Amino acid sequence: MKYISGWAIGAAVLLLCEGGISAGRAQYDLDPRTISQLKEVIAGAEQDKQYRVERSAYSKNTPPVLSEKGLVLISSDNQTLRALDHKGTTLWEFTPLSKTTYSEYQIHQVGLFGSLLTTSLDGRFLMFSNKLSWATESISNNLLIVLDSEWGTPLFMRFPDPVPRFSSSEDYLISGVYWFEGPSPSPVKVYETQSGKTLWTHDVEAVVITELGSNEVAYINTADRNAVLTIVKLATGEHVLTTPIKWLVPEKSREPCQFWKLTTSKDGTRFLVSVSDYCFDGPLTSYQHSVMFDREGRPLWNEMRQIAGVDAIVGNAIGFSPNSRYLLFKRWRRSRFETQHDQLIMADTDTGDILWSLNVDNLTSYDLMLMTDDYIVLSHSYKSTTLILSIDESGQIRDQAQLDRRIVWTGLRVDKPVSDMPQKRYRHSLLFEEVEQDSITYKAEYVPFSP
Repeated sequence: MKYISGWAIGAAVLLLCEGGISAGRAQYDLDPRTISQLKEVIAGAEQDKQYRVERSAYSKNTPPVLSEKGLVLISSDNQTLRALDHKGTTLWEFTPLSKTTYSEYQIHQVGLFGSLLTTSLDGRFLMFSNKLSWATESISNNLLIVLDSEWGTPLFMRFPDPVPRFSSSEDYLISGVYWFEGPSPSPVKVYETQSGKTLWTHDVEAVVITELGSNEVAYINTADRNAVLTIVKLATGEHVLTTPIKWLVPEKSREPCQFWKLTTSKDGTRFLVSVSDYCFDGPLTSYQHSVMFDREGRPLWNEMRQIAGVDAIVGNAIGFSPNSRYLLFKRWRRSRFETQHDQLIMADTDTGDILWSLNVDNLTSYDLMLMTDDYIVLSHSYKSTTLILSIDESGQIRDQAQLDRRIVWTGLRVDKPVSDMPQKRYRHSLLFEEVEQDSITYKAEYVPFSP
């Protein structure tokens, strides 16, 4: 295990506010051309199966997911999980326990799905929450159920707190607080996906957790208000790196408001740590301090930004490129009445230099669905809009395109070797939604890549 002590930073400073580092910086306005198919801008992209369903038959609030065998949806009455093939044939159905149970002198009615429906990256496993209601019908907890997606067979049920997530290798479930789920700290646990067995537990006060690469877990432990960045092996929980980061918090910071964020690269070589004095029900944020670390826990650059007043500029890192060369940010101007001057920003990971900024109206409503070394794909949360930005070798935008449909699910498909294709084929999976008056068509599209 490596232990890195805190130190003063002698690194480059990133200024994401107006007038910051601008070497090589380009500014763009959003002006995409409309396309009808993804393959018009992404080489090798291909359409696969389509699934047409009645709008009234399935949940309006929980979008479907794509499994290895077909489309999986929650019924409109929130009672049944159903898998369909592209012809509309039901492959299997699963209805959770529908009975009244008694526990600790309270009556529970088990039988309604919650709003969570997700899959492992390859679609092999499904996970959903099942509402657990008191006699008053108020939700008190979630029964979490993991199923095999091929047959709809339940593998295990448990009451985790908080809800875990699938690891990128789909073999594990990682439980801990993710930064947008709230400030309450929690232990860190890892379960085996097939059995639900608890593999290890760290009894810490973690406020943010994320997977680092495919074999490690990174989290920030805030026990005794002494924040420590910790990296452990995913399979065993063995410590790999421990770095005190309390020095990121200013001496005169408001107590007890400390809101931490952690963004990691896919190859596990870079991680960005940010802290602010944001509080859910407190005064406006007054500062944000961000530091980029390398794999050894050494700071590469840092940015300390004072955020004063209701018109201050705030930002949030949303992802790294697979090669870890670039870091993508959302930036917007905070206002009492509306959000203005939204920008998408690409920065150099090693130096913090801004490469370009793109003006995008209502950027906070877009989610990053896919980021490769050559493309950035963002989809609107509720409107039928997907943006595709093509990136050249220098990291600049070379093309803008727009599809008039949104993405509701992303995953990964791995095609096993066959006689005419001796090597495995890896493809990003995207599930698009096209809404009509009485029906919805879901279209699966794939983008090839090399791991």
